[in-house]
Amino acid sequence: MAENKKLTAILLAGALAFYPVFNGVSVLADYTADETEEYRLGDVNGDGRINTKDLVRLMKFIAGEPVEVTQTDINADGKTNAKDVVRLMKIMADGDTADTSGDVSGDTSGDDTSSGEITDDTSSGDITSDTDPIETEEPETEESYILEDITLDSVISDDYDSVIAEDINADELLSAALQKRYEESEFDISADRRFYATDNSVSATLKGRVKYRVSDDGYYTAAKVNEIDSVNSKDTALLSYYNGENLYFYDENEPYYMSGNLAVKNIEEQLSIYRIFERLDASVVSGETVYIDNGDYVIVTEIPVSRLEAAGIDIGTLKSNALSQMKILESPGEVKNVKVSFVISEDGGYLKYARLSFSFNCVLRIDASNTRNKTVVYDYMQYFNVCGEHVPIEELDGIDLYLPYDTSADIISAIEALYNEDGSKADDFDERYAEICELYTVEAVEEVLGDYGIEL
Repeated sequence: MAENKKLTAILLAGALAFYPVFNGVSVLADYTADETEEYRLGDVNGDGRINTKDLVRLMKFIAGEPVEVTQTDINADGKTNAKDVVRLMKIMADGDTADTSGDVSGDTSGDDTSSGEITDDTSSGDITSDTDPIETEEPETEESYILEDITLDSVISDDYDSVIAEDINADELLSAALQKRYEESEFDISADRRFYATDNSVSATLKGRVKYRVSDDGYYTAAKVNEIDSVNSKDTALLSYYNGENLYFYDENEPYYMSGNLAVKNIEEQLSIYRIFERLDASVVSGETVYIDNGDYVIVTEIPVSRLEAAGIDIGTLKSNALSQMKILESPGEVKNVKVSFVISEDGGYLKYARLSFSFNCVLRIDASNTRNKTVVYDYMQYFNVCGEHVPIEELDGIDLYLPYDTSADIISAIEALYNEDGSKADDFDERYAEICELYTVEAVEEVLGDYGIEL
């Protein structure tokens, strides 16, 4: 499962986005100049290979755990810290595993971060052992839940050059990039949402890739959603396909589909997390410095929540959606500031990456009498794979075997909610009933009411 190992490396890269930096950590077993034993640059645990085990071992060493290492100063700057982790990830991503001698050397010119970097002394807690993570079992279908070719490491790196783009207005640059990007009709987007307590006690991720097409009036004509939802290392996979009329879900036990307005609404909800920057008012970054990194423009800033929400991003909804994964987290506190960053191609001015993160306090309820105060971090990263080109959206395998989704229970529950406890109709009964009919269609609602003998 080479694809799984590739995904694991990228997942680890995302987990390291806010990893704490510890300077001046002593090296347990670093090589000295007079030693001649050969080793592979990046082989931290000395097993002759460079893989995720080396990432885990290096992180444990930085965290102060008593682990054996053969080398830790990967970027040869005389210190062992998160920059060495970033360099090791780059070695793994580039496939640079050539043997080297004891002199740990290399280009470190890109290690200095800009004054506007996004950092936070927190860890995602996704890494719990010095072994390869357990691979998620794939369902019996030709469609794979393994998310390939997601290169979010490009956006999560805080390794920006401190080169300022002169005479470039951040808001004008971002506005043009957003307009170009969301005027496209075909998309292939990857996104990585991480939600975790800073003490590593709880964590959740939603890593996904979507491909979709929209018509000129904004109507979805086709879409495919491929996601892995993980809560405290327990994975749940989701695969769905929309053909403009029906939305098909893959479930190992009972595959099914939704049709009509319900399908449209559901696909809109699924894709909403991949379009959170679409309505952003670019003036929110007015006056910010624009940096240049590897031929791309980079905007990095921290924005008050009130200002960001006024610009079109609802932080409250993002927080609520993340908390819905963690039922044991209660009483969320307020978010004050949000860190955001955008990477825009210098050639063409397209938005390539987008990222936002924030933290807030809440309560972890273990049982009725046992609670803990926690600080949790929400970190969202998005990468545009392909836009405005032909995006292949293959039909799900075995789609003829899919079963209709029975909306009867949902309709009955929605109708019951229109009445007060004393049996009287709610003041907004007519308005809410119209919304139910719009969602499920009038025919479906009337059919259910007739089948169950319900009179309004």
